[in-house]
Amino acid sequence: MQFFPEVAEDLAALDHSQIILIDKGFLKLKHQGWNIGKPLVGDLVGFNELKYRKAGLRIIFRRQRNSLQVVEVVVAGRRKDSEVFRLANYRIHNTNEDNLVDERDLDMK
Repeated sequence: MQFFPEVAEDLAALDHSQIILIDKGFLKLKHQGWNIGKPLVGDLVGFNELKYRKAGLRIIFRRQRNSLQVVEVVVAGRRKDSEVFRLANYRIHNTNEDNLVDERDLDMK
């Protein structure tokens, strides 16, 4: 998996129990890839959302354009609907794909 660099900041804002849920989501993405989550519409067509409703957590992701096996995680964390979608849209349009971070380089403390 690859991550937008800002995902590290998203994770830093979470408490331990929230990180455990997000980590479970990352494992699902790693093993099931594009086959999970809800497809998004509007400005985020081509992206999916994995949602932990009770915890208010979301992961916004897409299949990487050049690979069927790599998933790009755009946003991970606790946000209201409108905020998470606005933030995902901003990151998509303002992040150079050369700056994506590999899973092993993502600081998930």
